[in-house]
Amino acid sequence: MKNFYIILLCLLSCAIIITCSSDKKEKEITNLEELKTAQFAAISGTAVDQIVTARFPETTFSYYNSPIDACVAVQKGIEVVTAYDEPILRHILAQTPGLKILPQMISVDYYGMAVNKNNPQLKRSADSLLDAIQADGRYNKMMERWFSGNSATVEMPPIDWPGNNGVLKFGTSAITEPFAFYGPKQEIKGFDVEFVYLLAKSLDRKLEINDMEFGAIIPSLLSGKSDIIGACITITEERAKSVLFTKPYYKGGIAAVVRDFAPEAKSSRLSNLDDLKQRRIGVLIGSMQDHYVTNNFPEASVIRIDLPTDLATSLKQGQCDAILLNNVAGKFYMKQNHDFAFLQEVVTIDSFAFGFHLNNTRLRDEFNKFLKKIKKDGTYNEICRRWVDDPEAAKMPVIKNAGTKGTLRIGTTGESIPYSFIQNGNVAGLDVEFMLRFAADQQLKPNIQIYNFPGLLTSVITGKTDIVGNCIMITEERAKQMAFSDAYFSSESG
Repeated sequence: MKNFYIILLCLLSCAIIITCSSDKKEKEITNLEELKTAQFAAISGTAVDQIVTARFPETTFSYYNSPIDACVAVQKGIEVVTAYDEPILRHILAQTPGLKILPQMISVDYYGMAVNKNNPQLKRSADSLLDAIQADGRYNKMMERWFSGNSATVEMPPIDWPGNNGVLKFGTSAITEPFAFYGPKQEIKGFDVEFVYLLAKSLDRKLEINDMEFGAIIPSLLSGKSDIIGACITITEERAKSVLFTKPYYKGGIAAVVRDFAPEAKSSRLSNLDDLKQRRIGVLIGSMQDHYVTNNFPEASVIRIDLPTDLATSLKQGQCDAILLNNVAGKFYMKQNHDFAFLQEVVTIDSFAFGFHLNNTRLRDEFNKFLKKIKKDGTYNEICRRWVDDPEAAKMPVIKNAGTKGTLRIGTTGESIPYSFIQNGNVAGLDVEFMLRFAADQQLKPNIQIYNFPGLLTSVITGKTDIVGNCIMITEERAKQMAFSDAYFSSESG
């Protein structure tokens, strides 16, 4: 049995933050021209500040790490306005009340797929498909499906075909919801993804999706690692010098977001689970809590986040009204954040395990033998006491390892106290120690690789890692994709 902690930000602290920051600007903004001399919240590393300056030369800027952070700053009155890609902003605003997009665009852009300049036939095929789905109504259904404001709950429609003509390699960056992003089952989905599925079907080619950083997708096309790329890619003259763009499939651009002084939202007081029915609930993407909220709160806005530290931050910054964590992590974040308040426990049954490639059951079986051995000799209890009782005070012991029989590629996140986190510049934690001790037991030199949680599971499924561990819950769906070890830990009630 495992407890979920549902945590909400203390109402008194929340009120103080809003009150202290609300004196920046209370006048409602209704027109873009009112922002000619405003300070914009810009996103570091983007060209948004240049685009805004080209339109309004007298503007100034403050900088944020992500569009979500900038939008929350506007929501709280810390900033007057932020600007970013209009379709991404629409998705954020669907989950962030109290904001609105001004009707006038700062700039107008078009988004398209891109292929290698040496493959004009693939461009023609993509253009023909776009013409066809726009003519028969499928395009409008796709737009409604993915741009409804709750794309995280949308399932990809079934698209089956034999794929007798080879493989179509699609490069994307799955952080551009609703164009391409990870769903709760670690599947990559979105508008761009559905379009490429339809393209692969029209060509009778199997589809291979490769997720990568946004900056790597055009190089992947030029090097031949991808046949076609798509991830909310703006068509520009500069990019068109090196790639061949399809017809534009979406008209967007840079939009401005300001506070919406519409009638005040309902009271934010939360006292029981029923109060969460139509609220914003933060969960770790693909976690058991994600599954629980999806099934039990169908009207809620589910905010899916990669890392537990970001989950706690999202609550502090007002991006969600409550977060769900397993009881070990919940207790830790309650201890670290005195402005968090405990709401209620939800008891479910689950177990944690380490993941291996489906074809590497030999290594999985060796791990199970290792697990039985350390349970018998007392090492297991020693490890659990070290990391569960007080993870911040715990120190990773020196684990001697000859490393004479090869390498063990270990996957984890480094962001999930007490299971895997950075301590004095090194990865430490409950799961990390288990995997390092297993590597020593097998005389394999450990090679630790850091991923976000969806990428972690993908790494072992695709064979990039040999073993992954990060508080991974055993589910039927995951068991179809990876080989699980015996359960090594559960968060017991009480």
